[in-house]
Amino acid sequence: YRNGQYLAYKYAATGECCCNFTLSAIEDGDHGNYFCQYSISLQGRWKYSPLSTSVEIKVTGKCVYYSLPDPSLSLSPAYPAFVNGEETQITCLASHLGARCELYGNGQSLYYKEAAAREYNCNFTLTIKGDGDQGNYSCLYSIYSHGRWISSSYSISVEIKVTESLPAPNTSIIPEQSVFVKGEEANITCSASRSGATFYFYRDGQNLYARNVTAKENSYTFRVPVKGDGGLERYSCKYSIVIQGKKTISTLSASTDVKVIDPLLQATINLSPAYLEFVKGEEANITCGSPHSADGFQLNRNNHYLDYKYTSAGETNHTFALTLMEDEEQGNYSCRYDSDEQGRWLNSPLSGNVQIKLSGKYRGFGRQVSLVSKTASLVTGLL
Repeated sequence: YRNGQYLAYKYAATGECCCNFTLSAIEDGDHGNYFCQYSISLQGRWKYSPLSTSVEIKVTGKCVYYSLPDPSLSLSPAYPAFVNGEETQITCLASHLGARCELYGNGQSLYYKEAAAREYNCNFTLTIKGDGDQGNYSCLYSIYSHGRWISSSYSISVEIKVTESLPAPNTSIIPEQSVFVKGEEANITCSASRSGATFYFYRDGQNLYARNVTAKENSYTFRVPVKGDGGLERYSCKYSIVIQGKKTISTLSASTDVKVIDPLLQATINLSPAYLEFVKGEEANITCGSPHSADGFQLNRNNHYLDYKYTSAGETNHTFALTLMEDEEQGNYSCRYDSDEQGRWLNSPLSGNVQIKLSGKYRGFGRQVSLVSKTASLVTGLL
């Protein structure tokens, strides 16, 4: 009935105690108070119930449509994968204060929760219990307006993965190089996806250290002097955390491989001709040598760079030819050789010194020298 006028009649299905009437394409004439009654047949006679209480339907002149902004969904902590017993807080952030939030997992409604009157977000705590908690999670929110609940669309989903063991940590090395000289120190950092862990450090499969970090830290840097007994060292790590009173250990990280070499030996240096003094204009040849093939040689004078020569593969020495013209070319000469080891440029220790002194003046057809006798008389000659 509407406003006391009969509208429709319907039989309930056998075994059911209700009937549903649908009003489609609401118009102005549908405005009013609606009520109903039911009847049953007893001994061939229909008996009618009293009228129900009424419900009112109001029809406005225009459609009022509310479009709510989509909510956002976040995890804290947001691990790449969770293990049984871990907890994560799922936050649904609405655009209205005091909204009612609904959490979905794999398309199924899981929980309802209402935000506080002065808050925009609802927090759901999920304890991982097994593979059944794995999947895509999303949420929506609703607000009550004009006598009805209006719901938003779904948020963008976040994925929760469940694994049997903690994910392996990552390792990094400083300096970022694959070759170290025996005795040098390597800083190797082990980084986990969890904070407050205990880190275990390994070299060639043998445990070296175990270190704890604070509740806010998720990495530890091990400072290790490389030994190089076997020429190649492999460093790895793993970590453990306590979940619901039980110690859980991650799998081992991938190894960081380090090649260890002996320190370079000292360079050798040779002066030819080996004059005690040179006359200006003469040439001097300084040969820098290494005990094995080198990739470059550097010549210094008085501990300052003078010249450099890159070499071809297999060369073990290089000769620097000098034409001595100025007093500034006097001094102590030394050299070193360099070796490229898998992209790392290594320098040898400096050689000893050879000394070059200048005197006299070059005439072009011999060496003009001054000889001083024991009696201090001066003799000039040509050699």
